[in-house]
Amino acid sequence: MKRFIIIVAAVVLIVGSAVLVTSLTQKNDIPPAERITAKGQDKDSPSELINLSFSNLDSFSAQTLDGGTFTSENFKDYDLTVVNIWGTFCGPCREEMPELASFANALPSRIQFITICTDADGNTHSAKSILSDAGFKGTTVISGDAQLIKLLNKVQYVPTTLFFDSKGMCVGTEIIGSPYDFSGEYTRSINSILSSLGKENI
Repeated sequence: MKRFIIIVAAVVLIVGSAVLVTSLTQKNDIPPAERITAKGQDKDSPSELINLSFSNLDSFSAQTLDGGTFTSENFKDYDLTVVNIWGTFCGPCREEMPELASFANALPSRIQFITICTDADGNTHSAKSILSDAGFKGTTVISGDAQLIKLLNKVQYVPTTLFFDSKGMCVGTEIIGSPYDFSGEYTRSINSILSSLGKENI
């Protein structure tokens, strides 16, 4: 009987050790790309500033409404890039566009403001008309690679505005919908992020 108890105890000990080792191995086998906070720290952005709800755009390529190309390299010369995601089918998006254009056109040169039109690919005439009537002079992205698609798949509502630092990391808190005090809310959001990045406010 004692031998049986000893054997059972030994088996339990071995199985328990195996489970513990497996658990620790699984925890340490998380691919580096999925460690969002660590990735953000590697990119020199404060980890508390990284927006974990959305994907980064640190390595992507996209096509623009005017037939050009926009990539992650286009972030590096700016303290911050504001990205407004909208659609021609969206009433609030169209209504806010003149105010958005006015705000974007008045930003200092170190702040970039671009838009992503979710339905402009194959519908470029409507998108160009809305932007032109509003007076928006910035870049508008219409389609892109897998990294851009991954980001857009996480956007549930339009308009949604995201913020990216010079490394293409999604930072700060997104703005969902069209704020009543457009200029005020956008200015507060931008300045909050700039302060966290150690940059001068606008």
